[in-house]
Amino acid sequence: MKKSLFVVGLISTIAIVTTAFLLDIRFERNVGGHLKLAADANSVELAEQRLERAIQGMDHLRLCNNFEQKDVECFTSVVYNTPDEDVAYWRTNLDKTLEDLREVPENADHLTVSNTLLKVRETLLDSGNEGEKVTVPHGISRYPHNFLFGLGTILSVLISLIGLGFDALRLILKSIFVD
Repeated sequence: MKKSLFVVGLISTIAIVTTAFLLDIRFERNVGGHLKLAADANSVELAEQRLERAIQGMDHLRLCNNFEQKDVECFTSVVYNTPDEDVAYWRTNLDKTLEDLREVPENADHLTVSNTLLKVRETLLDSGNEGEKVTVPHGISRYPHNFLFGLGTILSVLISLIGLGFDALRLILKSIFVD
């Protein structure tokens, strides 16, 4: 029984980490990768296609589809909300960027096209110590199940630690009373 607690905790921790990893891959394939390609596009048409595909991926993953309704909060955070975790704002910003791309006339001059693509790139990417990365709310790949992942991780680790504690206590008691 005591070793089984540790094993159950360990297996559930591995399952949670594996699921989070797979959800991250799913998000990259459906949204994140297309946002990066839209940012890297060298034509308005290409950027528009990739941004449309990313937004379709967001709809497919149901990332705050009801953001246009009043009083709907879409945050990836669990304990407290911060502006960088606001999914509704992020989605609205992407929709506005797509609208801007669609408003560029086909016969636009090179400067207009360059400025638009630069604006798209600045909207979609963040620069940091590690270079450029796609701007997304932290924890978006697990959204809207972030609370369950947090709770599951805490419980799994606690069960593992309790199991280890039981094992250690058993070994200590065994060494005291056997000798």
